[in-house]
Amino acid sequence: MQDSLVRRLYISTRATDTDSVEMIVADTGLCVSRDDREKLFLPYFSTKRRGTGLGLAIVSRILADHSASIRVESNSPGGARFIVEVRLWQRRYRKLAWRRLRREDFAHLDCR
Repeated sequence: MQDSLVRRLYISTRATDTDSVEMIVADTGLCVSRDDREKLFLPYFSTKRRGTGLGLAIVSRILADHSASIRVESNSPGGARFIVEVRLWQRRYRKLAWRRLRREDFAHLDCR
């Protein structure tokens, strides 16, 4: 499948048992080696000749800042699968749920 001229990209979402949602982006291209998987989200690591190695490091940092995460797995029979996991119930809102809610608690959301 890796030598195939036709490459496919699959995108799906699913709810997990841990109050989170996963977005899965999978392809049928080249696999990511086990060694590369461990370094893929480190700054300045790239498998491309002209790559800066910053893209996935930035993605990982932005997701972490929002209580989310990203990981990579092999996609059977070939390719890679990136999984972004986003928590639905963040600590900030859990604290708010235990006390009486006020309009100013949600002012930062700008819901008009």
